[in-house]
Amino acid sequence: MLRKFIASSIILLPLATAPEQLPGKIIVIGSAMYDQVIECAKDEITEDILSGIKIDIRRVRCCAGGGCINCARVFHHLGLPIIPFFKVGNDQLGTILLNQISEDDIDTSFAQRDPKMATGTSFIIPTPSGNRTLFVYRGANETLSGAELNLENLPEKPSGIYIAPTNIRLLIDLVNYARKHKISVMHNPSRTELTSHADTLEMQLPCITILQVNRQEAELFFKHLEPKENFSLTAFFTAVHQRGTPLILLTDGSHGAYLAKQNSILYHPCPSAEVKCTVGAGDALGATFFGALLYGVTEEDALRASIMQSIAQVTGTPQLSLAALLERVQNEPSVIHKKITGQIFDKGISGRT
Repeated sequence: MLRKFIASSIILLPLATAPEQLPGKIIVIGSAMYDQVIECAKDEITEDILSGIKIDIRRVRCCAGGGCINCARVFHHLGLPIIPFFKVGNDQLGTILLNQISEDDIDTSFAQRDPKMATGTSFIIPTPSGNRTLFVYRGANETLSGAELNLENLPEKPSGIYIAPTNIRLLIDLVNYARKHKISVMHNPSRTELTSHADTLEMQLPCITILQVNRQEAELFFKHLEPKENFSLTAFFTAVHQRGTPLILLTDGSHGAYLAKQNSILYHPCPSAEVKCTVGAGDALGATFFGALLYGVTEEDALRASIMQSIAQVTGTPQLSLAALLERVQNEPSVIHKKITGQIFDKGISGRT
C-alpha cells in the first residue's frame, strides 16, 4: 500500500507498521565534519567577539558532525535503517571521525576517503544570542561524487533519500537516480546552493519531494525564483510549489515552523525551552520529519514529532525513538494551526510575513 502526496514525479512514500518493515534503508548523504566547539564564559561573549579582543577559552570540545553525521544519528535514534554516504580525508582527523561514528553504532562501510583533500573541519563559536557562528572548511566533502556511491549496485531499493547540504554535482546525480527509481527525496540545501547554484537547484525542484529551509534561506532563494516580487511566506511557498516540489518545511527560529502543501499550510509555534545550543536543530527536525513520513505518519503528526526532536536537540536532552515521539504525539494536545491557501496570510499565523 502506498501513500501519495500531491502530484509530482517522485512522491510516493511507503507505509509501514514497524521501522524494520520499511521496504529499504534510508540513504543519508551530506557532509562529515570534525567539529571543534569553543566554549567560554557567557559574560565574555559580546557582539564584537571577533574584533580583536582576546578571550580565554574554558575548553574545546571535539566531535564528529556535519549534516550527514548529524542526521544519521537522528535516524539511528529513531530506530530507522540507514545507509550514510559521506567522505573524509585520508588523514588522522578522518580516522578519528570514523572511529567516533562507529562508536555511535552507525555504519561506516559506505564512507569514502580522499587521498588528497583533508577531512572537513568546522570551528563553532558562541554568540550572545545563544546561536553559534560556524567557520567551515569543507575539504573532502566537496569531492564526493555519485560515481563513488555506486547507487545502482545497492542490494535493495532505498525507501527514501535524505540529502543534507552537499556539492551541487552530487545533488544532480542523486536527483537523477531518484527520478529513475521513483524514490522520495528530502533536501536541506546549503547557502551556496541557494545563491551561487540557484539555477541548478531550481531545475531539481520537480523531483524533490520535500524542501527544507529556514526563513533567511527562503528569502535568498526567493530573490532568484521571483526577482521582481517582494518576499512573503506565501509568495515563496507558491513559487516553489509551481516548480514542482509538493512539500516545504520552513523554520523561522523562535517564531516556529511551517509545513506548506499546495492547498494548505500547517504552522507549529515554537515551544518555550531553555536553549543551550542551536547547532544540529535543523538536522534533528528534518531527519525526524522525513523518517516519520516514510514510516507512514501523517504530515501533521510528523511535524509535531520533528518539533519535539528539535527541542530535545537545542536543550541538550537525549534524542527520542520514533515510538517514543509518536506516543507523545498521541498523548499531548496539538498546537498546530491550519491555514487554507487563498486565505489572507500577509502576517502569517505567527504574525510574521
